[in-house]
Amino acid sequence: MIYFTLPNFIEQNDINTTIAALVRRYPDKTRVKGVRIVEQTGGIPYHCWNGSINSNVGNGVYYSDLVNVQNCISLNARINCANVLLEDFDFYDNFSQTILKIFDESSTALEISSIPLMEQIQEKYPTYQFMFSKSADLITPFTQEILNEIAKSGRFYKIGIPDRVSRDMEWLSGLKKKSLYEITVDPICPIDCPEICQCAYKEQLNQLQYSGISTICSCNKTTPMYSNQQILSLEDIQDKYLSKGFQHYVFSPCYIGDLNAKVSFYITYFFKTEDQSQMLTEALTMLKF
Repeated sequence: MIYFTLPNFIEQNDINTTIAALVRRYPDKTRVKGVRIVEQTGGIPYHCWNGSINSNVGNGVYYSDLVNVQNCISLNARINCANVLLEDFDFYDNFSQTILKIFDESSTALEISSIPLMEQIQEKYPTYQFMFSKSADLITPFTQEILNEIAKSGRFYKIGIPDRVSRDMEWLSGLKKKSLYEITVDPICPIDCPEICQCAYKEQLNQLQYSGISTICSCNKTTPMYSNQQILSLEDIQDKYLSKGFQHYVFSPCYIGDLNAKVSFYITYFFKTEDQSQMLTEALTMLKF
């Protein structure tokens, strides 16, 4: 089986749920067999936790927004709390505690970069599952030995692979328990860029400081979601990665682009060419676009 996680669960829960339903309903129409969309991820807009693309845009979200999202989620969610600059007090303000309470006991997981922070959260909220984020690589560069020890601990249901090594099959072959690892399908930054880690760190600093500056999306080297030349196709995954034991894949967040373009992108990615028109029509009907 090949398991996918879709991004932006706050902003595009309806799209993610619809694409997941179509993949489940029409397994004979997907590009390869054994595809499932099992989870969606994302940061809370305008909140310091986020360790991905800067989400300090708009007016953020309010209590009622989060309650509505939580009530509507039919696909498991994972909150990105992976900003490597977080400290323990970043989880104990009123808004952060509200988030943790709302999503507690609702099949929600937390993506985190710090084991001590995870342990503090677990003391008060023992029902959360945890993923160890690829963002931790920004502080202590991952080696196979480090990741093998983390996998051996059994404390995380998934572990993120840094984009910089995600296409290096020799490096990946040194990992044990390969079914635990998650690989990014469409890295936004060129994986061979010498500044890939520095830019990601600056992005998380901007998030923490509630700055609207986006280091990554402002860079002329980054690749828009819909024309990403680094994307792993389903055929690539089946032929190169699945046979090695890697089952989990995630799409990068995308805070730009219209909803119709996102739907078309996923339909093109997951379904056979001859079935894409039918699947797109069904998706748009389900979404009432």
